[in-house]
Amino acid sequence: MKLVLGSGEKKHKDATHVDIRRSADPDVLLDLNRRPWPFRDGQFGEVVAEDIIEHLDEVVATIEEIHRVLEVGGSVYITTPHFKHPNSWIDPTHKWHLTEHSFDYFDSATVWGSKYAYYSPCKFTIKEKRISGGNIVLRMVKNG
Repeated sequence: MKLVLGSGEKKHKDATHVDIRRSADPDVLLDLNRRPWPFRDGQFGEVVAEDIIEHLDEVVATIEEIHRVLEVGGSVYITTPHFKHPNSWIDPTHKWHLTEHSFDYFDSATVWGSKYAYYSPCKFTIKEKRISGGNIVLRMVKNG
């Protein structure tokens, strides 16, 4: 089962779509800044967070909530503007300006994740990390 956060008009097949705007016609109308989200622990095999994390109040808390609702071995796919790209700074609703290393803190196999493991007990393995068209593209898998 797939969960799509801040789905807007992007609709994924066989997914639960979440958005704060009623006009997006989500399956679940939800402010993602309010936790816990109304989903069971381990309910989803995949979470998609395209162009949403930079709008939320707390990156670490959001990643921890994604970790909670993912099953062990489940994946999260994240896209967010790279801080060097103008799109990161143009949108007045962006609260965070991130780099390709901002999510390393959740993977203990990375330099930042091993040095600052205490930032969060939630751990992932980064499977894909690249910059494409000014966006950070990231896929991580939930560790046990």
